[in-house]
Amino acid sequence: MVVKQICYYNESDIKQILNHPQNVTGEDLINGFILTDAIYNEIQIKAFPGTMLEINGQEVVIGNVGVYNILYEENMEILTIKVSSDSIKNIKQFDDAFIIITAMRDN
Repeated sequence: MVVKQICYYNESDIKQILNHPQNVTGEDLINGFILTDAIYNEIQIKAFPGTMLEINGQEVVIGNVGVYNILYEENMEILTIKVSSDSIKNIKQFDDAFIIITAMRDN
């Protein structure tokens, strides 16, 4: 199993060091330029409640718990993930806002 993780906290000097990869930007997340290297079978997203995403063209809103999962057993191919521009603005505005996307796929 291959695991890839994208962490985005902000692009300010203080928070940039927490991003992974460090050069990931809000624009990358908005335009879906993440996880484009393969088809993934399982994801877990931890994010500020209310974060809006588009997964394979379907809108998803992160609930109050702040976690969203697509499990391997659901037999879904995850091709694209985009984060709404409003959600990126919220992450930049609030100190405790972030998004962490953990994606897994077969070898």
